[in-house]
Amino acid sequence: MTPNQRRQLQKLADRVDRVSESDRRFFERFPHRQHRVRRASQAEIEAIAILSGEKKTVAADRQVYLAVKNIAPGAQLRLVIIGPRNLDTDFPEFFAQELYELVNNDQAREIEAQMRMRAAGCAK
Repeated sequence: MTPNQRRQLQKLADRVDRVSESDRRFFERFPHRQHRVRRASQAEIEAIAILSGEKKTVAADRQVYLAVKNIAPGAQLRLVIIGPRNLDTDFPEFFAQELYELVNNDQAREIEAQMRMRAAGCAK
């Protein structure tokens, strides 16, 4: 990552952290849930573009969403979904899980395994 990319991410960090905190609170309020789908914040969209090195254009009738999986308390993995604009994302667990698995890939599974190992190490 270039120094400019680091600076850009640092500027977005507080806004992204606030949205990430909403995921943590969601899973605390609903301990039986492991997945959720929500609209991505503008800060998250900008951070994704910086990290991927490419700004994706989304059609006017589409929206960026995140499928979130609760790996452990305070550890969530977020995957990007492009879907219809203004979709009601109040999905039940089984549907949120299906959407998450739809966009899951080998790289995400590897990150998830690393997150689980770190969480297990912290729990000891």
